[in-house]
Amino acid sequence: MEDFSSGNILLRLRFLHPVVAAIAAVYVLWLILKSLKRPERLWNHEVMLAGVLIGQIGLGILNVLLLAPVWLQMVHLLIAELLWVLVVLASANLLFATVDCNSAGQNCAAASCSLSYRGMNSCLSCHLSTL
Repeated sequence: MEDFSSGNILLRLRFLHPVVAAIAAVYVLWLILKSLKRPERLWNHEVMLAGVLIGQIGLGILNVLLLAPVWLQMVHLLIAELLWVLVVLASANLLFATVDCNSAGQNCAAASCSLSYRGMNSCLSCHLSTL
């Protein structure tokens, strides 16, 4: 534990990296599962997101096993950026997906339908209740 108690603040906080990574992985898995339940889902996006997540976890484990060579750290960082872009796109796609309020069993007034995405109107309140 001497390794974590002395030195730079970043060195003392590096035990948080696996914790934050595990929380992020749970969110990505939740995002993939929610996306698979949508009727207009895009399989290739979910498969790509799952593949990049598995690759990132594998690279992180390999990074620890090989004592973090610089080239592997750079690859791990590159895949982290790719994962971040895919998570943002998947989150936006899930958040702004079109929802048919009448099929959701809710009757939304036309005044409350203010969200327009992909040329279709949807009720924001109905949409948020389906998440």
